[in-house]
Amino acid sequence: MIRGILTEDPGDLQIGDEIITNAGAQMRCFVVEEVPRVSKKKAWYNGTKRYVAVKCRSAMIEKTTTHVNSWNNKTYTNTYKTYEFRVPNENDPIVKVDLNFKQIYIINKFNNG
Repeated sequence: MIRGILTEDPGDLQIGDEIITNAGAQMRCFVVEEVPRVSKKKAWYNGTKRYVAVKCRSAMIEKTTTHVNSWNNKTYTNTYKTYEFRVPNENDPIVKVDLNFKQIYIINKFNNG
């Protein structure tokens, strides 16, 4: 059984926290790399505070493919991102994640000290 904290306020996060949140129909696991900062903008419908997108480490694999256009013989590349549902390690990339108005499940609260 996993014990954690369920919240909807990204302001509760600290650097090093391991979180699970939704991204469309999938669940993704992140490690927080930056303290969430309050945005200058507020929600348009009720005026609640919002946060700037937070830097998080993500278990993501990027695959880049190169192709040649058959009409004009110009090369182009496509980058595919595949997310894995696991706790990210220090070798995984850092991405910006919008956590506004999402339910966030903190599975491992980082304690300073």
